[in-house]
Amino acid sequence: MVAELVDPYILVHEKKAIFAAGWSIFGVLSTPRARSSMCWSRLQFLSKLDTVKDMEKHVAIIIPGLGIERLQLLTSHWRIYHVEPVHHRVGWHSGEHFEASLGKILARIDSFSNTGTKVSLIGCSASGSADLNAFLERKNTVHKIISLCGWLRVGEHRKYLERLKRISASFVESVTILDRRENDLSSEDRAKIMTVRPIFDELVASDVVILDRAQNITLPVPGHTLAIVFGLTIFSRQLIDFIRASA
Repeated sequence: MVAELVDPYILVHEKKAIFAAGWSIFGVLSTPRARSSMCWSRLQFLSKLDTVKDMEKHVAIIIPGLGIERLQLLTSHWRIYHVEPVHHRVGWHSGEHFEASLGKILARIDSFSNTGTKVSLIGCSASGSADLNAFLERKNTVHKIISLCGWLRVGEHRKYLERLKRISASFVESVTILDRRENDLSSEDRAKIMTVRPIFDELVASDVVILDRAQNITLPVPGHTLAIVFGLTIFSRQLIDFIRASA
């Protein structure tokens, strides 16, 4: 069940939501079960810099969600690892239909792929479905796809999504389109996809955040917002290595 929230995507901005997400983090993570079931990526500040032979250039188009829209400071260090972060705002609150937003994402992809650059997509939160919808239109162009705490299908939450239309009808359109097209993703396609989630997400239901036969990882962090922030910073090397790996 999804928690009953008056405005779930505004909640991520409230300080008390962030503090609540940090409840007994060290106690939760100290159990043997937690240690064995989570992905313990190399911490960013402990990672070695890459050598010249590893300097193939990549572009990661990062699409923010409904709440946190300015993520540039969180990903500036990615350039050290030869991944250029390019931030693309969809405008979930603009009132335009998702098809128009999708067209702009595809144009951004084409602008880089036409120069021979490897292009990957990272959809944060509400944009998880958007980057997968873009991938379905550019399977031969997009290198890798990462959904960071993204809502990827309708599932058993149709009524809940109907309520979310008042926040962003475009977001609900994106999820509905992907729900219809998920079966168009082949095993080869799914090998290019990573989903990232926290140990507990107060905003996105657990049955809509992962994708069968994709690389699904869990960060040792509780809370939707913390997982996005930590995924792009402290645990970012897990995402960067996935992007830079061969398809």
